Amino acid sequence: MYLKSIEINNFRKFGSKDNLIGFVKANSGDNKISPVASSTTLIVGKNNAGKTTITKALEFIVDEGDRLIGSYFNFDYLNSLLSKYIGGDYKETPELSFILDVILDNGDEDLATNFGSFITINDSKDDKKPQSAKVKIIYEVKDKDLFETSIKNGIDFLSLKKRDKVSKFKFLVDVISDTQFRRVVKGLNGRGEKNIRLKDIIDLKVISASNNIHDKRLLAKSFNKIIRYMYEANDRSLKSINSLVEKNNNRLTGRIRRTHQKGIQSVLENIISENALAFSLRADLTFDKLMTDLVTYEYIDGEHFVPEGQFGLGYTNLINILSEIIDFSYKCKFMKKQSKVQVLCIEEPELFMHPQMQVNFIRHIEEALSAILKLSSRDVANLKSQIVITTHSSHILNSVIQESCSLDEVNYTYPENGQSKNIIIKDANISNGKTDKEYFQFIKKHIKHQVPELFFSDAIILVEGITEERVVSFFIEKDIFLRRKKISVFRIDGAHGSVYIKLLNTLRIPSLIITDIDFQRSKESLYKEIKTIDDEVIKIPIYPQIEVIDENTLTTNKTLAFIHGNSKVNTFPKYFSQENVRVSYQIEPVEFYSKGTLVNKFYATSFEEALILENCNNLLFKELLITVIPSVMDELLEGENADVNVLAKNSYRLQKNLSESKSKFSNSIIYSLVNSVEDSGEKIKIPKYIKEGIDWLSSYKFSDEVEL
Repeated sequence: MYLKSIEINNFRKFGSKDNLIGFVKANSGDNKISPVASSTTLIVGKNNAGKTTITKALEFIVDEGDRLIGSYFNFDYLNSLLSKYIGGDYKETPELSFILDVILDNGDEDLATNFGSFITINDSKDDKKPQSAKVKIIYEVKDKDLFETSIKNGIDFLSLKKRDKVSKFKFLVDVISDTQFRRVVKGLNGRGEKNIRLKDIIDLKVISASNNIHDKRLLAKSFNKIIRYMYEANDRSLKSINSLVEKNNNRLTGRIRRTHQKGIQSVLENIISENALAFSLRADLTFDKLMTDLVTYEYIDGEHFVPEGQFGLGYTNLINILSEIIDFSYKCKFMKKQSKVQVLCIEEPELFMHPQMQVNFIRHIEEALSAILKLSSRDVANLKSQIVITTHSSHILNSVIQESCSLDEVNYTYPENGQSKNIIIKDANISNGKTDKEYFQFIKKHIKHQVPELFFSDAIILVEGITEERVVSFFIEKDIFLRRKKISVFRIDGAHGSVYIKLLNTLRIPSLIITDIDFQRSKESLYKEIKTIDDEVIKIPIYPQIEVIDENTLTTNKTLAFIHGNSKVNTFPKYFSQENVRVSYQIEPVEFYSKGTLVNKFYATSFEEALILENCNNLLFKELLITVIPSVMDELLEGENADVNVLAKNSYRLQKNLSESKSKFSNSIIYSLVNSVEDSGEKIKIPKYIKEGIDWLSSYKFSDEVEL
């Protein structure tokens, strides 16, 4: 039995659309000894995206409170209600609702629980199909007439006083906070209200590091929980410690009575003379009290023992999380059968942890729990807790993806126009493969290193090589608007942008893919044969420029062939655009004029060649090329009457020579850009196709921008 999803309607940051959150099935992976879910449900997103709202929604419905305050409601939803009230329409009253979808997969044992009342008769007859119990929890105004009267009188009064809508909105929030709500629980399968407590069907634990991380005794308390469990899990150890506690109680009681009781009693008798005052002193040490303050934790620094309050917050946070999970798992361990959905939420476990510790947390948390809990096969069958992690750590996300080889059920929460929305990622929606093996290969090959940063970025730029990466990052920093956004620029080492397009479309993040057009050249066109004096035929390399694009001009770039459906360059538009993704490439020629007349035009096959063509008459750029490839430049610039466009006419040759020195070329470009004068005519220019792509990104309407 497990929680498949929760739909959150109009609660806090969530509205009524894109509000479904999915959960991974408990023990869904291959690890048969896992004390928690083998696959972890991740809720990822940027700061203030709405991740915490999801855990707060679970806490809210399980706690079963009927007391609501106005700030629990989505403000856009309340604003729409206010507009109706101002217009005289009071039919609709504020309402929150949540829909839980629980899958019952344990046969009769699960059906005997309270979930049975949420299953339709038709569903219950199908033994082969996992049965779904859908529970709707509604919070509605208890006395609607009283609410309408309060709102109407208040708005009429504020209108009479000529107060603005902001004042009326604050009034509405205050009235809601003073209104009594009724909680209704019912099934979606056709039957009416149920008199049921959510605590009877959901066992929820939320661990938040921010709540108590600064408690100076947190480590000691956490270790005490672990030690306490290890005693209670072993009958012999528990009897031994209880025997020790009892013996010490008897000894302390005897000593206290012999030494102090008579003296205290005689003093009191002198003060209270009317009646003799009889009392007894005894020691009251218990196992609970002993475990509460048993351990004083210190760490060793050379020859010194340093108090726990001076230990790192990351380590303290890790031990605290471990102890809380053990406490939760310990309670679940002794259930004879699973009659509740067990959900364990960990909010932002990465707090105070360095990246490597974050990775190890995911990799080894279950190993540590198995070792401490010493689970038998029977215990494992009883432990079916779902573990949910909210995070904005790309390291934790990457670790989970690589361990599970899947992005299935990753919840991507993002802000849009001031509201939180959620996307449930599915492998089938982002991979071009059709089999599990192809999914596995896709994840291992492409979803690694920097890629998880996509989930936490405002915008994404994918480039092919190191030079583009550095140059584009520089120009992003120079853009007044984009420099305030979190832009992830990273290279994908080859023309593999096509494999990311589905993922980028799914995430709905504005994304710019900068790729090379990579003209296909025949081997014959790259060499010419000459005979030596000895009649030996040798091949001399030549570097043909692309001056014309016709129906025979093809690209070897897989991304461009994929998005356009063919490799014929003459059919390509100026750029490719699909939803939130734009692909920029060198489709336009760089033209050269003399006295207003076009004398040459060349098409660049790569970023380096485009940069050469754009800056071929730039003195600063020429000096840069002389530094990086001196022998080639000496040959081309030989003589006083060198052609003014000699670099343009040899752009492909220069690019081929630069391919051996890309890192040096990249560093030289950045150095020149940083040190060039802003208004100087010698300033290096970025290729047109990249500039237009960055301009598109700069003018894009980002999802977290609210229209005023």
